[in-house]
Amino acid sequence: MLDAPDLRRGLGLVFWCCSLLAAAVGAQQAPAHLPRALARACCVQPLDGELWAAGPDFKARFDAQGIEFTPALGRQAPHNLPLALQFTAVGRDRELRDSGMRDGGMRDLGTVAGEPAAPHADGLQVRYHRAACTERYDTSPQGVALSFVFDRLPAGAGDLVVRMRLRTELPLVAANDAGLRFELAGVGGVAIGGVTGIDAAQQRCAGSITLHGDRLELRLPQHFVERASLPLVLDPQIGTVFAVTNSSADYADPAVCGRGLMGASYCCAFVREFSATDHDIRALVLTSTGSVFGSLLLLTSSAGTDDVDPAIGAIVGTATVGRRYVVVYRRGGNLHARSVAEDGTIGAEVVVDASADTMLEPSIGGELTDADNDVLCVYDNVTQDRIEATQIQVSAAGSLNVFTPITVATGSQFSTVGSPRISHHGGRSGRYLIAYTSTNNGSTSSPRGVVVDRNLTVLDSATLDSSSRDDDVRDVDGDGTNWVVAYESRADNTSSDRDIHAVPAFFDVATSTLVPGTSTVVSAIANTDELAPAIGFLGGSYLIAWLRRAAPGSSNTEIFAKSIDAFTCAQCEPTILLANSADIETSVAIATEPYRAFGVLEGEGLVLWEREEVSTGNGDLEGILYGSGDGSLSLSQNGCGSGGDIAASCAVRGNVAFRIRLRGARPASSAWLVLAPRYGSIGCGPCTLRADPFAGLIAPMQTGDAYGNAEASLPIPNSPAVVGIEFYSQWIVAVPAGSCSYLASDFSSWMSVRVE
Repeated sequence: MLDAPDLRRGLGLVFWCCSLLAAAVGAQQAPAHLPRALARACCVQPLDGELWAAGPDFKARFDAQGIEFTPALGRQAPHNLPLALQFTAVGRDRELRDSGMRDGGMRDLGTVAGEPAAPHADGLQVRYHRAACTERYDTSPQGVALSFVFDRLPAGAGDLVVRMRLRTELPLVAANDAGLRFELAGVGGVAIGGVTGIDAAQQRCAGSITLHGDRLELRLPQHFVERASLPLVLDPQIGTVFAVTNSSADYADPAVCGRGLMGASYCCAFVREFSATDHDIRALVLTSTGSVFGSLLLLTSSAGTDDVDPAIGAIVGTATVGRRYVVVYRRGGNLHARSVAEDGTIGAEVVVDASADTMLEPSIGGELTDADNDVLCVYDNVTQDRIEATQIQVSAAGSLNVFTPITVATGSQFSTVGSPRISHHGGRSGRYLIAYTSTNNGSTSSPRGVVVDRNLTVLDSATLDSSSRDDDVRDVDGDGTNWVVAYESRADNTSSDRDIHAVPAFFDVATSTLVPGTSTVVSAIANTDELAPAIGFLGGSYLIAWLRRAAPGSSNTEIFAKSIDAFTCAQCEPTILLANSADIETSVAIATEPYRAFGVLEGEGLVLWEREEVSTGNGDLEGILYGSGDGSLSLSQNGCGSGGDIAASCAVRGNVAFRIRLRGARPASSAWLVLAPRYGSIGCGPCTLRADPFAGLIAPMQTGDAYGNAEASLPIPNSPAVVGIEFYSQWIVAVPAGSCSYLASDFSSWMSVRVE
């Protein structure tokens, strides 16, 4: 590591020169809390041949017979408790009475009573076109508002009456002019509001709603109907008709990913609990500011299926396929998947692995480039005690093709494997690190890693931390060549004191070798459990977040986060407290957008988690946007020969451990770092030196290691004057018969650094 006095003096000159060119002083972006109503969105959407409407607290299925409205009552409900309505008749009171006496039943004037009619969707509205009226359902986050629109009045005299057949297990607990309420004590239910008539002149009149057995009757009085201007609307209360009386929310297991290269949005998949036996997978697209973009997305919605453990990844796509998300989720012991287009179009469901084995813990690595339209899914085949992975290909129509899985790792009579995680994307190189936990005879465990390419060719594997502690993998991310694995660690498998550790690793392309770094303690508070870390690559550093119990044995948790160096895992920015409510925070997930523009590493991240109320057990989703304040790096890939790549991390004021690194150059070669406050263009054969040495300096020689890695220590002063300055850097690597014959060398890629 270089710390020569002349370099320190030279670096001071560079910072002084750069400060003269700095246009503005940068600042760390403060994390912004997402709205508590993260999932307060609604939709009308076809899914698997059926038409659905949904909001935060309900789902409703429409078919030719009518609507089935299911309130989300959460885990306290033993099973789904829907309320179904089927249109049976409409007419004037006297005519309906007469037809009932003649025919022994009810008759719909103009159509046969109960005749099926296909529902039609238009935005957030679903309509049934009847001969005498239009039956209409308007979806909002609060529920589904039912109304009947009459362009002409049915023949006859008397009140205007609409009859429907009502079916539900929920007990009727209230019935009056304000409406009906069906509710399971202590759990919740459905309310149907009172009736209001509204004519074309906006004149209003209260009607009535009654229930006789399974027959629901909506009525407007004759005196209002006969003088009403058409069209006339019979509306069971303006606004919400179906109102979930249980106001709790049961959301769980958030999974989130960024959109991909130069993306500006995130897609979040999560579980919505409707009852103890029905869990649905839903999704939302969020903008870079954390607001909801578009509608709520239903990925599963059938009754009585437990769909849990969502994992999500993105593809940048080609001009034909376009950007899409792929969501994998677990139903029982099987894994299923769907695609989600940017416009919200949902693809058909496919089975990820059709074997009879039990699959758990899916994890997805997305594709950052347009070189492929696949994501990689890794999971734990617990039946066979092995880690498996498969490619999932997305077609232009959004259909998924699942390839035959490969075995990444397997247990033995002496060990078991589990907790697989794959890096969130493969970077520009299309390489992924799959990290998993290997447990020795049920005692201590350690993190292991396997590098694969985008076609699931295994390139190398290694133990990432060989200590005698008990280590359990929780997350991994990286850029396709360098990764960081986050894991829980404790002294042994009986200890209640868990800490957060991280270990860097890189892939040496020349030797196809996975090289682990040194494990680093991210957070270790004595006698306190710190657990469930999540990690995301920010470009110039990594964002890591984790849970901490408020006290030993406490169920109350807090969430902390900080950025760490991309190569040493040392602290880059101080630890910040993200959440410390009196409730239970769990299921932390991170997505990052490291590439703000082409070649610019200036990441932001989204941290999501589930917050469970201690008093009720109800879960909700919360989140925070995190803007990195650890410098901006602009990279170019135009090095030459075996000059390798330049890298840096945590370019922040006061970072005495700041380094400019050389990665993957010619092994054991001499190298010189060029630093300059301005951009240059000095050509030498096919090589170009972009850091102008005549405006800056050339640091003393470094010698690369066996992997062609070297580094120069460049302490950044703790002075406001350096914030916002920018300088350029590039390595010159000694190579006999190199591309630059004049200097007998090759050049690395170059980089500009802006200090924050």
